[in-house]
Amino acid sequence: MLLAGALVLTLAALARHGLDRALDIRLALALHGGLTLLLVWWWGLPWWWRIIGLLFAPAVGVGVGAALPGWGWGVGFVVLAGLSWGAVVSRVPLFLSSRSVWVQVEALVPGGPVRVIDLGSGLGGFVIHLAAERPEAAVEGIELAPLAWICGWLRARVTRSSARLRFGDYRRLDFSAYDLAFAFLSPAAMPDLWAQASAGMRAGSLLVSCEFEIPGVPPARRIELPGQRPVLVWTMPGPR
Repeated sequence: MLLAGALVLTLAALARHGLDRALDIRLALALHGGLTLLLVWWWGLPWWWRIIGLLFAPAVGVGVGAALPGWGWGVGFVVLAGLSWGAVVSRVPLFLSSRSVWVQVEALVPGGPVRVIDLGSGLGGFVIHLAAERPEAAVEGIELAPLAWICGWLRARVTRSSARLRFGDYRRLDFSAYDLAFAFLSPAAMPDLWAQASAGMRAGSLLVSCEFEIPGVPPARRIELPGQRPVLVWTMPGPR
């Protein structure tokens, strides 16, 4: 969004000096939304980031033009903070995995009464799906963004899912209890995740990542999905 904003400001300056008129604010907001949409698409971010990129600047413009009361901006800040707190604390923004990824990870879960954890469970989609498909497994999710966790917790209650969703930081979690840990985090978080998993996960357990690789540690298996992000699998050697 910042890059798109810089491009719009540059065009505005060119319009002032080259055409002797200011760039119309409505055109600027529409141009910002369009440029952000293109950049988000080019970077391969999830579909919902495209909606945010397209509508963010126009929404701000409408809010300013509508002279919203102070509490309205406060509510907006709380909502954004509640969904983005993970990015502030652990450099992990809210990423939502697709159903195609869920199915592939589900196929990796060993049989029997195993324990599975979703590290950064977001809105709870994967853990609710897995708990329904594999009722013999103990499925858990942990989420640091409070509003995302509340949404996931409510979804689990409404659907009467056996999945357990808890609020917290996965970096403080004991990985030794889990047979499979699934993560859709960020490139910045992967080296520390590997160190934590290597120190705690049992031999033969699986660490699974949607898209993001671990620098210097090639996965044991890479599952390519047409038009989707790949699923990367590491078989853990046991604590060192």
